[in-house]
Amino acid sequence: MDFDNRQNDSSTSGSQNIALQRLTSLRALILRDPGQEEIAVSLCGEPVCVVRKDGVVSRINSSYEQAVTSDPSLSSALEAESVLFFEESLAESMDYSCRTIVNFVNHEPSEMGLHFLSIDDESAICLLKEEDSRGSDKWENRYSAIANALPDVAFVIDGEGVISDVMTGNENMLHQHQLNFKGKHVRSAFGRRNSEKFMTMVGETMSRQGANQLEYDLKMMGSTYWFEGRSCLIDEDGEPHVLFLSRNVTDRKSTDVRMQYLRRAMETSSDGIAIVNHQGLFTFLNEAHSSMHGYATVDDVMGRNWRELYTKSQISGFESEILPTLEEEGSWTGALNAKCADGSLCPQEVSLTVMPDKGILWTCRDVSERVKTEQEIHWAREEAEQLNEQLSIAISKANQAALEAELANMAKSSFLASMSHEIRTPMNAVIGMTSILLDTKLTEDQSDYLNTIRNSGDALLVLINDILDFSKIESGKMDMEKAPLDVRHCVEEAIELLAEKTYAKGLEIAYHASPNVPYTIIGDVTRLRQIIVNLISNAIKFTSDGEILIEVDCEQKDSEEHVLFFSVKDSGIGIPTEKQSRLFQSFSQVDSSTTRKYGGTGLGLAISKKLSELMGGDMWVESEEGVGSNFQFTIKSTAEKTVCYDATREVELTEKLLGRRLLVVEENERIASVLDQYCKHWMLGADFVTGGEAAVEALSKRSYDLVIANSSLKEMTPNQFLDKIVEGDNGDKLKTILLCPVGKQSMGVKWAATATKPFKPLSLLETFSRVLNGTSKKNVARVEKSSKEKMGVCCPLKILLAEDNTVNQKVATLMLKRQGYKADIANNGLEVLEAMERQRYDLILMDIQMPEMDGYEATRAITEKYHEDERPYIIALTANAMQGDRELAIDAGMDDYMSKPMKGPVLEKGLQSAYDAISSRVKR
Repeated sequence: MDFDNRQNDSSTSGSQNIALQRLTSLRALILRDPGQEEIAVSLCGEPVCVVRKDGVVSRINSSYEQAVTSDPSLSSALEAESVLFFEESLAESMDYSCRTIVNFVNHEPSEMGLHFLSIDDESAICLLKEEDSRGSDKWENRYSAIANALPDVAFVIDGEGVISDVMTGNENMLHQHQLNFKGKHVRSAFGRRNSEKFMTMVGETMSRQGANQLEYDLKMMGSTYWFEGRSCLIDEDGEPHVLFLSRNVTDRKSTDVRMQYLRRAMETSSDGIAIVNHQGLFTFLNEAHSSMHGYATVDDVMGRNWRELYTKSQISGFESEILPTLEEEGSWTGALNAKCADGSLCPQEVSLTVMPDKGILWTCRDVSERVKTEQEIHWAREEAEQLNEQLSIAISKANQAALEAELANMAKSSFLASMSHEIRTPMNAVIGMTSILLDTKLTEDQSDYLNTIRNSGDALLVLINDILDFSKIESGKMDMEKAPLDVRHCVEEAIELLAEKTYAKGLEIAYHASPNVPYTIIGDVTRLRQIIVNLISNAIKFTSDGEILIEVDCEQKDSEEHVLFFSVKDSGIGIPTEKQSRLFQSFSQVDSSTTRKYGGTGLGLAISKKLSELMGGDMWVESEEGVGSNFQFTIKSTAEKTVCYDATREVELTEKLLGRRLLVVEENERIASVLDQYCKHWMLGADFVTGGEAAVEALSKRSYDLVIANSSLKEMTPNQFLDKIVEGDNGDKLKTILLCPVGKQSMGVKWAATATKPFKPLSLLETFSRVLNGTSKKNVARVEKSSKEKMGVCCPLKILLAEDNTVNQKVATLMLKRQGYKADIANNGLEVLEAMERQRYDLILMDIQMPEMDGYEATRAITEKYHEDERPYIIALTANAMQGDRELAIDAGMDDYMSKPMKGPVLEKGLQSAYDAISSRVKR
């Protein structure tokens, strides 16, 4: 079922007048009372529906439903025509239009009229009415006479452009559709785009009485069709008419378009494409083909014989081998060497196909680069085979050398382990007996001698540990732990270990961690602390005056990886540029005089650099002779959820100090700079002066809440300075804090509080808060002191620390010392067993991972040898802190479990548990 184009003239037949009358009456009922639309439509006896502007049917009656049921295509036809009706009627202010549906049954047209009348801008009424499709006898006779003779369609058009007749003998539905053009104006039949062409054609044909040609296109049923036609003048009942014969050329047009695309593709192809006729002459070729053979234009090759582009040998082979294959199979593909215009040869990949006219479709591709590459690959393969043979010989020799080196390395490791054991055994006895003697009543000289022995023993153990660490690194057996660690706490522990030694030389020491440094990372806290301690020790060793500053910064590479930067600056002797390259070499120092003057083996920096590399980083130095050195290193790690830092505590303290003003008296610029950065981070207003007199003058000009002064003022003593500022205005209300080196807190007796140098940022902030909020520092110190004495006195324990790392030994002994205890040290499980042979211990702090005999093996040996009431209480120490470690320790016979790094409260709790357990044994 197809539709004709729109009829827009005002003339209507009698049938159409009846339809218009009924539609007008129905519209009047609807407009009078829109609520009665459904009743008005349903009572109409003929097929009626209401359609919207978008073609959707909103209301139908039973007659319309029956019509659609008998012919379902009416529904889609109505939708398409209603959209066209609204477009045209709104554009031309028309209320009525008629469309004709033609249904061909056995090639007989049966017409159904669609009559529309708009209700408003958004809806219209549609009436379906059957039309009389039978023509006159005259039309029938004429159609019968000429229909079969016409190849396509004949249109008879009058001088006004109205199509008076349409004839076709073609049964194609497209042409049958054009039968519906009868009685319509060319503008309606062929569309506005083509109407001007047709009217011009009609006018010229009638005026010239000659033939005219016309090309036009129609959009029908969603597709575009192309037509060509010729016109001539005829007489129709005494009136001049135009006979227009139209032919459907859509297929030819599509073929022409495809041929244009194909030709364009051939012309722009990077491959050479040509057509050779049966005489061997080029009848077509693209630019790629001509340029591939070295010719400037296509015309230089067109019409020439293909044999001119190939050598005699190639032509001979072509005629003897290729042509027979073409005749038999119709195609051939292979490689040929073409002759270029300059006489050179061009390797080509050629494809030949026989055409229907016996010509050849000739395509070619330049493969000279590929041939060159293949040749190079062939040469490279031959060379690689020779190199592989040489490499196999070299690998065989290298494997033999590696085996010999491995055996030598094993021998070296075995020797070092044996020597370590042999040296540590007597050293353990020396240190153990020294500890016992130090607990007895001694004269001052005797105590000094024993301390010298103990210090010398410690120095010897440091040397042994350095050699063993170096051996582990060189043999690739140094394992790095991966556990959460607090970066700032690690730095503070390293500084605290060396603080007494630092201030004994009259040096200042401080550190600053950038706010972007994560508080907790995943890494090896022992090895990180070892690097920092080593660098600070070197700075102390080679600095006689000034300060040491440790800085930590961080760069976040991605969402997980962090790169931490550590810097240890000193104001020491510096290192000449030409000798800095020797710093990180094993057993090497700047020169021999350094070894004689300062001591050392030259292993410390080499070990530290290797450790930083094992942690994914590097180490380097920036130094100027006579000015100082800056040793820097990096490590890579991932941030972890904070395990020991309480951010809320710092926030609470900062909020309580908002608006307070500080005056800081510090002569050292670097230490003052560090304090200034912390004050800005805490949002404290702070002014800095370099001496006591300057501080007195500043206080006379401005009011301050707190004065912080370094104990090493050059102009006056701390108490003299305090007396001066108290005498001033508001001196009685002024809060004061004295910064004192470790062990020198007695210097600040008259001050409101003292802060220990090197200061810890959070601890210093807490001191500010206590002083400014009225809490006495002295009372806190007294309580802490009595608590420590109570732990050591009320819970006396003889302790053995089993730990193989020197830095860990120092940390543990320092923490025990603060709790009021002294401990002997064993470097592995074997030394633990030997120490227990010499004396009885109440408690063993047992490291899990130790050389020669680990903590598990040592514990099992103790539980097998000693009865439960005789053996010591054993607490496992481990840095792994993984799930299941506690169970493993308890299964091995240990009594408690403690993860590293040890925390003061946790250690105190463990010591209390050990004392309670031992006391309960005695009571039994």
